[in-house]
Amino acid sequence: MKTLKIIPPNGQEACFDKKTGEITFKELPKDIKERINSIEDIFKLNGTTEDDFNRKWEGFDPYHKHHEFELLMVSAYNEGKMPNFTDGTDKYYPIFNMGSPSGVGFSFFVFDFWHSLSGVGARQVFCGPNAKANMLDAVKKFLPQYKDSRTI
Repeated sequence: MKTLKIIPPNGQEACFDKKTGEITFKELPKDIKERINSIEDIFKLNGTTEDDFNRKWEGFDPYHKHHEFELLMVSAYNEGKMPNFTDGTDKYYPIFNMGSPSGVGFSFFVFDFWHSLSGVGARQVFCGPNAKANMLDAVKKFLPQYKDSRTI
């Protein structure tokens, strides 16, 4: 079997039609919230697959696997950019109400932001001009995954 690698132009995605064999390009939504709707989208935006991720974390404690997924999720929403803690912009990190040690009643509680001091890991904060909206979108779409990263 031969492989043909096609790199779509910036801001576009290649779509393959299995019936006709045609490859077309379509514009990606500009807003990252529109591009992230599933776990698969998180993996795709980080250049991996769920199978590769599961293989990498096989044998580790579930906490480590779920924490790593949270890092991938934030990276996807930040579009791969690391936060700059000297630029004076707000960074956001969700805080949850655990309810009980078993995780019953786990829910989004509030958010917090930091200017130059950080009480969380740099890879866990949402940054950029839409940081707050992106964080709220991530919590809304991926609350079960946040729960797993904190309660398992």
